[in-house]
Amino acid sequence: MGTSTSNPGPFDRQPLLPSWALPPDVDSDMAPNNDDNDLLDNGGQQDSLPLQIPSVTWQGAKASMSRFASSGERSSLSRAARDYVGAKGGRRAAAQAASTGKSVALRVGGFLSTVARVGVRAALDEIGLGHMVGRGAQEVLAALIDALAPAGATLREAAARKAANDVLEKLYENYIADTGDIAGLERLDKQGVADAIEASIAGYIYNLWLEELGLSIEAKAISPSQAVALERDVRVYVKELVRLEIGEHDPVAIDWNSSAGHDIIDTVFQEAYGFLEVEQ
Repeated sequence: MGTSTSNPGPFDRQPLLPSWALPPDVDSDMAPNNDDNDLLDNGGQQDSLPLQIPSVTWQGAKASMSRFASSGERSSLSRAARDYVGAKGGRRAAAQAASTGKSVALRVGGFLSTVARVGVRAALDEIGLGHMVGRGAQEVLAALIDALAPAGATLREAAARKAANDVLEKLYENYIADTGDIAGLERLDKQGVADAIEASIAGYIYNLWLEELGLSIEAKAISPSQAVALERDVRVYVKELVRLEIGEHDPVAIDWNSSAGHDIIDTVFQEAYGFLEVEQ
């Protein structure tokens, strides 16, 4: 896994957003099943190619993660990542099942690129929140989290909502907190938009990994320091993938609702799971 150091994520600080942004409780005791809506974003059609038969059971994946939680060794984390993706049927199956996370990443990219391009008022109006213009930042963020990642009862919906919440938390900290004005988001540049897209993808993959294996910091199944290291590794790699996939394109200029935007997100998800699938 990667060794680059970066900001350790949200685990070592109190969240800046209120409780409305927190994901609903979901039952993580059972192994995850495919949701009816978890198809690729291609008009509801599943990939016609046969998916790989899972090479690892969910029990095996949980056992590998437990070994990492006990030892804290990097080699154990790499094995845990490989077994997790194997239990999901491989990188392509894992990416195919991630339509909820993809949708959130596309919404984040679409909203923030519009903010950077034409301002908060137009961006809110575009997603049906024009009536929130002029409201306080906290009230706008409460409506925004529901628009970007609606609350749901599945593990995937919970993981996507928490990822979106973390993105908004960071945006609040960097662009809004000093003035309390949601218009502070208009200071976003193309790097800020790319960072937010990266964070939504990495956050979804990381959150779902812990949820699907029934891991909890509160239950001490994984320590805060291990969680930070795991999140950092996922984020570092996904950030690089986003940079490579966007290439010379300006993320502010990309139409994230177009096939080009979808292709970028699809590729990043598959490559990210591919990274986890290969034992480092």
